[in-house]
Amino acid sequence: MAFVAPWAGAEELGQVDYRAFPDEEEPSHVAQLDDDLEVIEGDSDVTSEYSEDDAELLEPETIEPGTVEEVPYDYIDEGQIIDEELGVQMAPVLSSADDIKPCDWYGRIDFVQWVRSRPKRLALAIDTSPIDDLLELIQLQRPLGAGRASFRIEPGARVTLAHNLGRDAKNRDNTVEVVYLGGFNWSSTAAKTSRDPRELNTTLALSTVGGFQRSDLQSIRLESDLNSIAFNVRLQRRPHSDKMVLSPDGRWSRQMQSTFVSSFLAGMRYVRATDDFNWQSRLLDGDGNLVPADDFIGNYDIDTENNLVGLHVGTDTYWQSPNLRLGMRTQFGVFVNIAEVQSNVLIIDDDPQSEVTGTFNRSVNDEAASFIGEMGWSATYQFRPNIACRASYDFMWAQGLAGATRQIDFNFAEAPRVNFGENIFYQGFSIGVEFVW
Repeated sequence: MAFVAPWAGAEELGQVDYRAFPDEEEPSHVAQLDDDLEVIEGDSDVTSEYSEDDAELLEPETIEPGTVEEVPYDYIDEGQIIDEELGVQMAPVLSSADDIKPCDWYGRIDFVQWVRSRPKRLALAIDTSPIDDLLELIQLQRPLGAGRASFRIEPGARVTLAHNLGRDAKNRDNTVEVVYLGGFNWSSTAAKTSRDPRELNTTLALSTVGGFQRSDLQSIRLESDLNSIAFNVRLQRRPHSDKMVLSPDGRWSRQMQSTFVSSFLAGMRYVRATDDFNWQSRLLDGDGNLVPADDFIGNYDIDTENNLVGLHVGTDTYWQSPNLRLGMRTQFGVFVNIAEVQSNVLIIDDDPQSEVTGTFNRSVNDEAASFIGEMGWSATYQFRPNIACRASYDFMWAQGLAGATRQIDFNFAEAPRVNFGENIFYQGFSIGVEFVW
């Protein structure tokens, strides 16, 4: 028997007959479809075409615990098919944010090439030879100054070792790291000879100071090095979740989303910067050879050591794609500079005008506040899940150092003082490799 919809029209049901009943009785409806007549009482259920046997099949089945066996998983390279009979496939992973430092340990080794700025321009020796014509004026050389000590690019290293402590509630990687930067050793020399005999003089000392006045040849040598080590705690945000991509052939794949990622670090740092400066003045004989040092010499040695200890903070921001990372970093810190300066002066001069001769050794220690700021740009390419190569350009500015050339003082009668006026600018590029495990 067919099911009759209660909203069916007269055209669908055929003729409809309505009968009257007493008021105390509930009305009923009579419907005629074809030759069969079905009466539907108000209290009765709608007649269904399903039998009692069919109803038993519709009852929910109860599964007892322990009666379901684990579905076997068969993985293959193309598509990761689950249950070959069903042919269900998982989307292949082409790239994933999980590949970005999924590690307990992280290391990086950089080969660094840096150059440091010259010392402050300070005239040490001037040629006072008389100028008789325009040609001699043109040929007059520049004074010998500390600023003429230009430095070449020197090699160094940056080594980083970090341990991942895990992720926090904000989905940030928490790491502790140790960073060493150093191995640099810059050196530079310069010299000047007077045109006329004994016409090379200095404006930093009185005319009565022997050795550095009325000489023929003066030269300088400056050596400088830099080393530092830092202990940091870093909070680094994770990249966005992976995306599902539908290819033209109807296949889905899982891919990483290119995004900007940032990190913040804070920690302690120790920096050691030293200068070794030598300034020498000599006489020449008629053949252009050096007069023995036992007869005439002016020698000034200055060694400075800056030990900076303090706190620093920094941030990294970079654009991360599946294989390429482009970023910029900044760091700055405030330090206490514990400086030590040692100077040794030897003057031998039998000229009657030279009243100040002999040996003068002095040493002084002092402390002052210093500042260090850094900035750099880098590009990193990840050619294996656990290995990447990188290149960067960086610079560092150190303020409040005790530079060697700033400690020159011929007033030997007074107690020495440390001059913290040196500002040094370091810059250069680096190439290196990153690895995780």
